[in-house]
Amino acid sequence: MSEEQKESRVPFTVYLSQGKQLALKGDNERAIERYTIGLENKEDDLNLLLDRSKCYLRMGNTVAALNDAETTLQVNKTFLKGLLQKADVLYAMGEFEMALVCFHSGQRIRPELDDFRLGIQKVHETIDNSLGSLSPFRRKNEGKAQIHEIQDKGGNADKDNNENNEHIHRKLLEEFYVDRVFLNNLLKNKVLHQDKPKQSLKVAQKVMCFVKRMSDSELPTRNEVLANLHNCIGNALLRLGCIDEAMENHEAELTLAVEYNLEEYRSRALDHISHIYAKTGRFAQAVEVLQERLSFMCSALDSIWLHHELGRCYLELKNFSEARNHGHLSLNEAQKAQDSEWLLNAVVLMANIDMKLEDYHSAILNFELSLNEARALKNNEAEEGILKSLKKAKYALSLKCKDPSGSNQQGNEAHGMDISLGITEKDEENDDINTVPKQQINQEANPVVDASSSSIEDKV
Repeated sequence: MSEEQKESRVPFTVYLSQGKQLALKGDNERAIERYTIGLENKEDDLNLLLDRSKCYLRMGNTVAALNDAETTLQVNKTFLKGLLQKADVLYAMGEFEMALVCFHSGQRIRPELDDFRLGIQKVHETIDNSLGSLSPFRRKNEGKAQIHEIQDKGGNADKDNNENNEHIHRKLLEEFYVDRVFLNNLLKNKVLHQDKPKQSLKVAQKVMCFVKRMSDSELPTRNEVLANLHNCIGNALLRLGCIDEAMENHEAELTLAVEYNLEEYRSRALDHISHIYAKTGRFAQAVEVLQERLSFMCSALDSIWLHHELGRCYLELKNFSEARNHGHLSLNEAQKAQDSEWLLNAVVLMANIDMKLEDYHSAILNFELSLNEARALKNNEAEEGILKSLKKAKYALSLKCKDPSGSNQQGNEAHGMDISLGITEKDEENDDINTVPKQQINQEANPVVDASSSSIEDKV
């Protein structure tokens, strides 16, 4: 019997054990050989793929490490060890924004695990350190000189070009690379969005000028960076009250996303466009955009908030049948996800619809249910708003009982309050936007019942 035939009869678990022992001794190359033989017997074994990815990463072969990590997720989308490994590899490659997305995804699934929390902290610290070390842009000639120097040094390294591309681009772009990291994470910087829209606008416009002069070879992710820039500029302009200019930038982001098949950016652009339409009272247009966005949703959270916002828009359009339909869908999805905050939003939406339909019995039941949710969440402002509207609903019911055929305006008065937020719709129009990326997703994000913004602003 040949050696190959003997090895083919050995259980793959033996190769897994041998690989682990070799890896512990620091012999990653031989460990990879054992894992590879084991994968020939069982090509989709998650542990073999994961351990081989770790060995590749320790050897500096980030491309192979990423391939194995992504393969584990193709086999099992909920394999958290594979998601964590992918995040670590992306971090090692300098793809901090993508690593952050993976860490956030893992934390959202298993918030009790320290690995994802520490990963998020690690990425944020790295980004902060990068931004803190920014120096003024060098003169044009100096930049060219260093580019030639790097190219001369790397001229004989054709074999490793694919693995070192990111490292080379980081050196070639210098401050431009830091700007890329900064812009890709600008949406995650709450302080910048809440307090400094003028500063973010100035930075984004300045870097836009540089990026537009770059070629795809100088900046392989040029289209993604441009999309992020348009997104940042649009958000800042909206906060400054420049509605039309903000819309132009988000539409530019959408155009780039469609042209270059950037699904994540497309969904984000549609989120912002629908928000602007709703914010400016163009609810019919908002519905069209939300329906398009709904056609390629990718998560339970997407389904919850999209149906919720469709319900709100239809409510404004006085299409109560569609409003109730989407309200029920949002409520059902929130219950499935066991998301108390979105459950509160959905129940309040149903109560508002009931008030418009003068179904005060149902409205009272929904207000009481939402009151319990608000108290469980310790949301005092929401609780205060719900109590006021519950009182109005009971008063409206008493009037209807006294005069069943009479016209009753109390329901309309109560509907003027967005109960989950404790603010009037008129006040809502003057609120600042809270911009959170999808991906975040989706990007990256649990809904927050915020007393200073509507739920559509929370999502966008």
